[in-house]
Amino acid sequence: MAEATGGVSGGWCAPGCRRKPFRVRVRLGGLVGQDHRAYYSRASVTADGLPAPQQAGLSDLRLFVPKRRPR
Repeated sequence: MAEATGGVSGGWCAPGCRRKPFRVRVRLGGLVGQDHRAYYSRASVTADGLPAPQQAGLSDLRLFVPKRRPR
């Protein structure tokens, strides 16, 4: 698992974050190893003060993991 903090803003959370981004905590998980590399397959974002309906959409995000190369 990996964790990070930062800020998020965008049209999807307007008008609440247009002037001041929401503080966020990001957790990455679901490590997938393939072709001598590792990729996180899931992310969860917790934003302080973000309305519940918008927060719910960030709780379990699927991340892109490249397909395995044929051998």
